[in-house]
Amino acid sequence: MACVAVDWSEHRALSGSNDTTLRLWDLTSTKTVSRMCGHRQPVWCVSCDWKAEKAISGSGDRTLVLWDLRKAESLRVLEGHESGISCVAVAWDSWRALSGSGDKTLRLWWDLSSDACVETLRGHGSMVLSVSVDWCSHRGISGAGDGTIRLWDLDRGECTAVLGEQSLGAARCLFADWTAQRVCVGSSQGVWRLWDLEQAVCIKSLKGHDGAVRCVSMDCVSEHCVDP
Repeated sequence: MACVAVDWSEHRALSGSNDTTLRLWDLTSTKTVSRMCGHRQPVWCVSCDWKAEKAISGSGDRTLVLWDLRKAESLRVLEGHESGISCVAVAWDSWRALSGSGDKTLRLWWDLSSDACVETLRGHGSMVLSVSVDWCSHRGISGAGDGTIRLWDLDRGECTAVLGEQSLGAARCLFADWTAQRVCVGSSQGVWRLWDLEQAVCIKSLKGHDGAVRCVSMDCVSEHCVDP
């Protein structure tokens, strides 16, 4: 299994796999509710709107697929990336998304009901591995195999700051608290770091793992802004 999203209130989960499928699970019975086919390569990332029964997945086949969870059907295929899609952040209330890919770019999709990409963000020197977005202020942050973390102005489609360097190892994963202006980043060198986004400095560096840090989370000190 490559990725998973969980609806704890309804005890269900959606997983994506190297077998190219997604499965919706009943966590109480531990049984598969439905199986969704449509990708041609492994599924690497997934995001869900559980209330609306919608999901979006990114795959090594270079596509994003929008799903109807009730019918277990594909609603739309978004194409444009030139390599596999490794990460995606979605604003479900406004149907916007930012995806990162092995083609070293991020693509901003401003309306998932159409399949038009409105902006391609360039700057990373290697595969984009992780992404987070503050949809309130139209800012994004991405981590890549080149060891850097880039801050983006999504309105202008421009990189506003670059944190880190190649010697720090690939930025495999990240988790951002936009209100507190903090982001924690896990690296391929077994280290995770806490960054201050305002000062563009590393606050803490925690070492101990013998392998790559592939997932990370933190308890946010303040509530995230909800996009109106």
